[in-house]
Formats: sequence, structure tokens, C-alpha cells
Amino acid sequence: MALELERQVEVETVFSVLDDLDYYRLLRLRGGASLPDVEKAYTEQSQRFHPDRFFGVKDAALLKKVTTIFKKLNEGYQVLKDPELKKMYDEKLGVGRKRTGESEGDATGRRSHVSKSNLEMEKAALDAAVGLHDQPKLILCVHSQVPLRMSLHSSARMATA
Repeated sequence: MALELERQVEVETVFSVLDDLDYYRLLRLRGGASLPDVEKAYTEQSQRFHPDRFFGVKDAALLKKVTTIFKKLNEGYQVLKDPELKKMYDEKLGVGRKRTGESEGDATGRRSHVSKSNLEMEKAALDAAVGLHDQPKLILCVHSQVPLRMSLHSSARMATA
């Protein structure tokens, strides 16, 4: 099956800049887009770059590029549909902040190399750190020698009271 030249050029172009695109730009959205906008854009772009749409194409290199684009679209959607990961991603990119002076991002002030796996590892580390504070601790009451169960939060509240 011969692929339209326009579609082939589109795949080649997107693939050539794929590493420079953040998830918003890959989905053709503005930074900080709402969940319904993300879902709509993902549906449109995933249909456009779904590997099944290229069934019968004999060019293995082109098929590999389409698959890579599709995987990155899925990764972006997984991050942007999860409120916690989206918040972390937006903070890393600097979405919603005004640019002042030098920026670590690209010309738009955004950083495009924030991956889903890095965000998930950071989220897991934060969840583990929070979980440590919520674990009940056995504390021996000095005056009565009676063990008390409390979390670090409750002991911190007692210390400040």
C-alpha cells in the first residue's frame, strides 16, 4: 500500500522533533490544558498515528517511527490524565509561571525532557516519604510506662501544643 506523501512527511517531521516536544505540544495543546481537552487531543492524535492506520506499509523504518510516536503519545496521555503526575509535570516544565531572566527551558520557557518514568519514580519517593510519617510509632509514656500508639504527625502536634 502506498502511503500518501503528506502523511509520510508528517511522520518524518514529528519523529525528527519528537525528543524536543513536551507532552502538550505533542498532543497539540497549550500548557496546563484541562482533562477533557487532553482526552480529546489524545483521541485525535492517537488515531492519526496509530500503527494500525499504517497496515500494509512496507517501509519498516517508517513503521518504527510511527510506533515510537504512538508510544510517546500514550506516555504523554498517561501523565496528563493523572492529576498528581500532571501537576508534577507542569511544575517541572514551568507551566503557568512567567519567565524572568534566564530559563532552563527552551524558547518557550519549558523543559521538554521530563519523562513519565522519572515522574513516577519521584511520585513514589514522595509517597514513600509521606507514608513514613503516617506510620504509627510505639512511644513509651515516661510517667505511666504505658505504651502509646501515635503517628509522627500527632506527636508533632503534641510537641507544638
